[in-house]
Amino acid sequence: MNFYFLIGTISLIFQLTVLALLMVGFGSKRRLKYRMHGFTMLAAVVLHLLIIGVVMVPSFVAIIVEKPTNLIVSFSPFHAVAGTVTAILGVWIVGG
Repeated sequence: MNFYFLIGTISLIFQLTVLALLMVGFGSKRRLKYRMHGFTMLAAVVLHLLIIGVVMVPSFVAIIVEKPTNLIVSFSPFHAVAGTVTAILGVWIVGG
């Protein structure tokens, strides 16, 4: 099995878990269960930050070191900026 395929699959599983947590959190807010909403959103943000630190940052550094060679890879800095803004907003909203 390819190492990168394995890492990508594990990352996808964690990201789907984050999506499930967000959906559960949204549903608990609609049912006025604010404490459960807060815990699920906190878990989603922490798991998302873990994914960023363990999978996305090393991948981004590896791409930058290799020097972008095709059009798709050249968009990775824009993706990194958007992801950073999203992570900061997630921490700000859940932490605030």
